[in-house]
Amino acid sequence: MQKTGYYSYCIMRYLILSDIHANYLALEAVLKHASAKRFDSLISLGDLVGYNTHPEVIINTIKEMNPRVCVVGNHEDLVFKAEQNKLSNIKSSSIAVDVAKRHFEQISTENLAYLKTFKNSYIEKDSYWQVTHASLQRKWEYIDSLKIAKENAPLMEKNLLLIGHTHIPKVYMSIKTARGNIWRTMSLKAHKSIYRVPPNATVIFNPGSVGQPRDGIPLASYAILDEDKRVIEQYRVEYDLLAQQRYIYELDYPEQLARRLSNGR
Repeated sequence: MQKTGYYSYCIMRYLILSDIHANYLALEAVLKHASAKRFDSLISLGDLVGYNTHPEVIINTIKEMNPRVCVVGNHEDLVFKAEQNKLSNIKSSSIAVDVAKRHFEQISTENLAYLKTFKNSYIEKDSYWQVTHASLQRKWEYIDSLKIAKENAPLMEKNLLLIGHTHIPKVYMSIKTARGNIWRTMSLKAHKSIYRVPPNATVIFNPGSVGQPRDGIPLASYAILDEDKRVIEQYRVEYDLLAQQRYIYELDYPEQLARRLSNGR
């Protein structure tokens, strides 16, 4: 297969990254791990920025990978509002708002323009998947329950919806039967999990967070979608967490952000 960098002329395997949150050491470990698994292109589910210390490095790294698609996350949205001086009315944590202001000051004009090219959502016309950062029914809603997954399902145009936002690797799946739809959920807590996307199912898949996991497991999380085989491989990866915490302390970011990394919360 002919390849140029991370791009292939015959796309089959997609690296799926979400909620990197400016944690370059986590992203570096994920890319090293994923390179051994092989992938052809990238799907980015949003929130490259926010919380951690290296927004410019993250944006440059993602941009150089020439992604198939990048969707905008709520923390990119906070940076855009920082540019517009509209953060005072935002209902978000004070830490998220303060870091958004700081990241806006660090991000180059070129990279800010790049973030503005990200889509709100995306549908792959010639395949069975689509992507958004959070919810299809309400902006920045968390799909964190079976109830909300069910509410979003009728809005899906493809069988598979890839999402981020919750920072928790999880699958919501529905199969039609003679007795109606049967729903199942699956939490992905192992170092490696394999999920096969049934052709007749409705599936919402969250790969978890690269840079700030929230299910009590302090490892970077990512996935690879094998489009032809309809298989999603989800992985947990160790990274130099202590070094990232040192960056947070040395660069005078809120200490709570360092503690969250240790706790996986």
